[in-house]
Amino acid sequence: MKDELQKNIDDIYLMLKNNAGWLVLQGERKKKYESLIADLSTLEQALNEPTVTNQDLYIIKRDIHILESNVVKFREYSVILPYIAVIYFGCAAIFLLITIFDVPKFISDTIGVNAPEKLISFGIAGALLYLATNIISRSKDNSKLNKITDFSVRILLAILVPIVLVALLFSDNGELVEFKITPEIISFACGYSANLVVEIMNKFVEKISQMIKSI
Repeated sequence: MKDELQKNIDDIYLMLKNNAGWLVLQGERKKKYESLIADLSTLEQALNEPTVTNQDLYIIKRDIHILESNVVKFREYSVILPYIAVIYFGCAAIFLLITIFDVPKFISDTIGVNAPEKLISFGIAGALLYLATNIISRSKDNSKLNKITDFSVRILLAILVPIVLVALLFSDNGELVEFKITPEIISFACGYSANLVVEIMNKFVEKISQMIKSI
């Protein structure tokens, strides 16, 4: 039993270590983190006392379960905050690039791509959709923070998904268009799936290699 409790303590230490980034450990969060570490250290010391009894082990086991529950609640904040920061600063950066530096005009003039702002918008929509679905998949309990996050993400999906589906699958007069691979669909899919980007680039490089070998 003692070895099992020590393993539980080590696992909790690892959970805290993996969620100790600078972005999370600010102000009261840092104090909470230090308090959890101190409580964990106290339990480990009590567990390794030479005079520890079976009754003491059951008490320590109960305290470990309580502390683990507190650590899980602490991790919720550390998991959600980076996503929120990425969304906030990412959207701000994209807005600045598009409005101040006129990226679509630069792409159109330099590369010769027509309506690049449309492709950029679909790519961003795909990335936001991936981020939203990823956040929902991580929300596995019914805590207050996760409920608020889940509700906020579902509002984002309720706005984003219909717009994307209508733009990709319906014509201007509301009729369902014949499905085919278009630049807009590729932009959206690449924004959603990094694996697809890698797959496309591998195929692209493979084709170029074959062309070079045939020369």
